[in-house]
Amino acid sequence: MEPNIEQTSHPVRTVLLILGLVVLALIVVFCFRYGFRYPKQDFSSEKVLVQNTDLATAEGENKLPAGFPKEIPVEINNITESVTLSYPERGATLYSVAYQSARGTSDLSNLYSKFIKDNNFILSNANDKLEKGETKMTFLSTKNNDDLSITITKLATGNTIQISFLDRQ
Repeated sequence: MEPNIEQTSHPVRTVLLILGLVVLALIVVFCFRYGFRYPKQDFSSEKVLVQNTDLATAEGENKLPAGFPKEIPVEINNITESVTLSYPERGATLYSVAYQSARGTSDLSNLYSKFIKDNNFILSNANDKLEKGETKMTFLSTKNNDDLSITITKLATGNTIQISFLDRQ
């Protein structure tokens, strides 16, 4: 009698299945041991110059970082943070200002929406209305290769506004 093809292929299939599982297990072990490591990026050599504004001694518009666009609406007397980060190797400067405001979130949203539109910024992303449970509104916009980011965070009493302007030379 001739052997049945299904009878002889059953052990072959079993061996192939076991071999496939062993190879798969080795691949998984190799990936977890060696494959998921990404090359470390060395940022330690990048030069960053940080300049904090001394808010205790600065008055009026001097509370804003030198170079911060004066036309961006800010409640100068309520500034809580004012800093400049310069990246000379990249030809970029980041100006950052934070302030507290008693104005309502919808009033602030309208103020910054109008500013962005009136000053010809291109709005790339906006979350300008607070839904139930949300506490942040954001505006991301660009003009002349410079980026403007405005975040309004609703607090129990008032709002915190964080404005970042990235100036690329």
